[in-house]
Amino acid sequence: MLQTILYIPNEIGGWPLFGFGILLAVWAVGSVCLLARLVRHQGFNADTKSYLPVLGILGAAIAVVLPALCDARGLPIRGYGAMILLAVVSGLLLAAYRAKRVGVDPEMIFALAFWMILPGIFGARAVYVTEYWNDQFWPAYASPGGSLGALLGAIINVAAGGLVVYGAFFGGVIGMGLFWWRHRMPLLATADLAAPSMLLGLALGRVGCLLNGCCYGGPCDLPWKITFPWNSPVHNHQVMKEGSPTVDGLTFRDGPGERVVVDAVQAASPAARAGLASGAEVAEINGVRLFSAEQARSIVLGIDKLHFVVRREDGQKLYWIVDDPSAADAVAGGSLNIFGMSVADRAGGNCAIERVRFQSPEAAFGLKPGQVIESVSGRRVQGVAQLAELLEEHRRKAWLRIALADRAAPIELTVQRPLPRSQPVHPTQLYSTIDASILCFLLLAYDRFRRRDGELTALMITIYPISRFLVESIRTDEAKNWGPGLSISQSISLGILAAAIALWIYLLRRPAKLAFGG
Repeated sequence: MLQTILYIPNEIGGWPLFGFGILLAVWAVGSVCLLARLVRHQGFNADTKSYLPVLGILGAAIAVVLPALCDARGLPIRGYGAMILLAVVSGLLLAAYRAKRVGVDPEMIFALAFWMILPGIFGARAVYVTEYWNDQFWPAYASPGGSLGALLGAIINVAAGGLVVYGAFFGGVIGMGLFWWRHRMPLLATADLAAPSMLLGLALGRVGCLLNGCCYGGPCDLPWKITFPWNSPVHNHQVMKEGSPTVDGLTFRDGPGERVVVDAVQAASPAARAGLASGAEVAEINGVRLFSAEQARSIVLGIDKLHFVVRREDGQKLYWIVDDPSAADAVAGGSLNIFGMSVADRAGGNCAIERVRFQSPEAAFGLKPGQVIESVSGRRVQGVAQLAELLEEHRRKAWLRIALADRAAPIELTVQRPLPRSQPVHPTQLYSTIDASILCFLLLAYDRFRRRDGELTALMITIYPISRFLVESIRTDEAKNWGPGLSISQSISLGILAAAIALWIYLLRRPAKLAFGG
């Protein structure tokens, strides 16, 4: 698993890179130069005007979209997004190569790709957002600290994962239909050119799923079982949905009223030796008052991150969650730099924010100079020196401060890094990669034997839904509530398989003839 390959910093030399910063200035200069060159060579004609919407969208992306995708470390370059890009490029090159072999201008394939890729991504994201709206997207707006910008950022953050293959398929089909309507290319022959490329892209895209930790399988005890890091999608699902233990075998359950009690704890573990036992009522974890077992599990899952409690001037509190800053963010000149803000000592032993970088995620969240940092992950903060020591300690180990209802002093559990991994699961991402690769090679091999346009497409939508249905049976990331115990992808698979039967009946009634290379 490698969710993030690298970060592009939010600022260079103290100047913001994204939003209204350096990159937007470069865009403005480049756009003016490009338009001036076009006007000089061909005038302000229709072709020159066609560049305006593209440049406008690019500028809007730099000013609005990219800042929404940034976090405290900068703009993340995700492993998932990198593999999706590789999948698109590889599929496009394969389609262009095959088109050239049958006498079709590769430029037409590039044009077709433009019509298919954008609707495909939109369809894939739309299905994913619809399926996980209540669990993943709506909270970005409705939860404390949420906003419309956070919601839009979550929706468009495709590089972080969240594309449904069948949504991409239907979106691509719509795009191909629009392309056919405009250019009148043979529809079935064009679909056959695209079919192997779609499978090649799927094979590479599933590697991105493995890097992201999504599309995971159920419990596995086979030699090729795989585990994922703490707080990965797999681990979160096992703890939140399946009730797997967190640290020291610790699990929670809801008690009477809005009380939370310990459900179980591992015998002879540090938690048990510290006094935690089944039935103990838990009042707070890391300074957060508990109202449900689900909330308790969520807080425990978050111990790999720093949870800042910041008091505003009006006495209200902000809860800022962030990854550990790098060791380079150290005390300098009496202040401590933590990503986009710096903090300093204040009279009375408090630690206060003295500067927040313009257009930083911290500024967007509402952190401002003068606000006081009260605690970090449940520990009270008194001065910059103590905060620096606390941050350094958190890079080595995480902790839980558990306050029991019948005990005055909280219990502190520490967990050395690396934190525990998930329970072993099936690597369904690799199953899907192998499946799509075999099917891609099968279509390429069958290509020389086909007698009618559309046979490659029909073969693809016959075999893939069957294999996808089987893989879905061992995946646990999708709820089985579509039809009689089926996931949404299994239900769609049955529909596509029915469409494949109808397509085969249609094709076999047509005379043997190929539009390209026949």
